[in-house]
Order: sequence, then structure tokens, then C-alpha cells
Amino acid sequence: MVKTLAAFLLLSLSAAGVEIRVASFNVGALYVSSGPVYGLGDPGTPGYEATKSVLARINADIVALQEIHNADIDEESGSTLEDVEVLAAALGYPYIYTPPRTSLDFTFRAIILSKYPFTSTTSIGSPSPANEIARRFPAVRVNVPGTNNDPLVITGHLKSGTTTTDRFRRAIEMRRLNEHLVTNSISADDNFVILGDFNLSSTNRTFTEAPADLPGSYVLGTDVTYPVSYSTSPATYFSPTVPTKLDLRQVNGSNATFQSGSSIDLILVSPAFAGRPVS
Repeated sequence: MVKTLAAFLLLSLSAAGVEIRVASFNVGALYVSSGPVYGLGDPGTPGYEATKSVLARINADIVALQEIHNADIDEESGSTLEDVEVLAAALGYPYIYTPPRTSLDFTFRAIILSKYPFTSTTSIGSPSPANEIARRFPAVRVNVPGTNNDPLVITGHLKSGTTTTDRFRRAIEMRRLNEHLVTNSISADDNFVILGDFNLSSTNRTFTEAPADLPGSYVLGTDVTYPVSYSTSPATYFSPTVPTKLDLRQVNGSNATFQSGSSIDLILVSPAFAGRPVS
């Protein structure tokens, strides 16, 4: 089943009232018995055209996309424009940041499109020689006109699933996300948005050791100590700066973002953002 989410917010970046609209969209993937076929899909296909229509209607300044298939990027094809580039050009997003793939997910990546240029780009992974992140978190600083308080935008697509191992892996991924904020001295006074498909589903659990069935290429960082706690509440993973979770709602009032009724797609904003008008 194709899973999608479109969410947006309007944020004031300064007292002067500079606004920015940000969207997160999991484009979903078509799964068959042999595995995932595509994420975005080729221009002209129903999935691609539906995604294009939704994003055109929302008209965000910055768009985070999850489940972008290698075929949507396809650096090896030698063609002039790939699916993502065609979409970005059609919608007026001249700036694209795509992080490197990982050995834990050869197929999908999360990416960021922007109408405004990036002043910096990086992606969040594990400290060497650890290998813990399914899909690296793109992290970009966007040069928004009219303000010097340019926002940091981070998107993620954490390990999916409800098994014990899945939850352990998500807990470690969230730890690395928080470490990026700490390492780069990102504080409550900074403008940052963290959004995407976090898959914080199932039940909370405390680990006193690593699960036995981690993938063969998975390498846990030597800095990880126990207990390791998994929680469906995103705030528990952040310290000292705890972002605010926005109350996303469907038109019918439901806060679910997945057919199971879970709220797995999130927009988290810095305290600086949360203290200003949000719609």
C-alpha cells in the first residue's frame, strides 16, 4: 500500500514577519513479491503526477521527501534529468540535496528540495567506524530572503517496523540526530525544523543489550552505553534542546499519519520557532 503524507506550516523567522512554508511528503513505494519497484516513479505515471499535484497545491518553500528510490535519482543512467530533477524543475525548486546511500538501505533515501539556495549541506550518520543509520538524515541551512536567521532543516526516514530490533535501531538513530544538534551547538534560540517519517510506532522498550539479530553490516558505536531506551515520544530523545512537536491533523481531525492509526510522520520545531506564529 502506498503511504503518503503532506503536511505544511507557516513560520515567522523574525519580528519583521518573514515567513517560510515547509512540507514533508513520504511518496511511498509500490511493493511486489520481489521487493520495492519505485518511490516517486517516472514522469507521467499516476504516482508521480499525484505527488506533483499535491506539492504544487501546497506550494512550500522547502520540501522534504522520503522513500525516494535509487531509480528516481539513478546517477548511473547518464540521462540529462532524473525523475526528482524533473519534478523539482516543474515545481520551481532549483536546489536539491541528496545524501549518500548507506549499506543498510541500498534502495531509498530522504532528500530536500528548496526554492532558496543552501548555505550549507551535510548528512547525519554514525561516528566512524559505526554503521547504524538506515538512511542518512539530510541537514541543510537555507538562505531565506529577508532574514539573517536562516533556518536549519533536517529530514529523516527512520528504520521502519515494530520488531525489537527495529525499535532498537530507531532509538540509536534518534540518538545520532540529537548528537548532531549538540555537536553543532544548535540551541533553543536557533531556527530549526526536523521533519519526516520517524516510524515511532509500537510500544516503548528499554534495552540492556543489543538485539541478537541485527544486520550483518550493522556496527554499533563503541560510545553507546546501556540502558538504551526506545520511546514513541520524540521529545525523550533530545537534550538539552528539546524541540516542540507540532499537532498535525487531517481534515477529519485525526492525528494519524499511517493506516494503523499511528502518528509516525512528524514536524518538530525549535523553541525559537515554536514561540512564533505557526499555522
